[in-house]
Amino acid sequence: TGKRADHTITNLTNIVRYRNLLKIVILDDHSKVYLLPNKFEKWYTQNTIISLIPIGKVTGILTENLFFQLQNEELNIGYRTSGSNHVAQDGIVKIEHNSGDLLMMECVD
Repeated sequence: TGKRADHTITNLTNIVRYRNLLKIVILDDHSKVYLLPNKFEKWYTQNTIISLIPIGKVTGILTENLFFQLQNEELNIGYRTSGSNHVAQDGIVKIEHNSGDLLMMECVD
């Protein structure tokens, strides 16, 4: 992601900006960031760190198999995000949202 925070933030917002042209994934030594579809399922091992970062306002968020569950929640950049959550147990994690652009960050410490 580089040394400059302005470039990092711009790169994150470009994931959303160019979503109809490219599927952009940002990788570094500690994380993988990508845009979630409205319905997402993937198998993870227990304690995998997952952060949900809204670009703007995201509504109707439901999660399954995360330690801190979201049930019809709203996230809004600058007010509320879902950082440093983790997978509750080995298995499928489900994430759904009704509207907005939601980034997922898979993290490794």
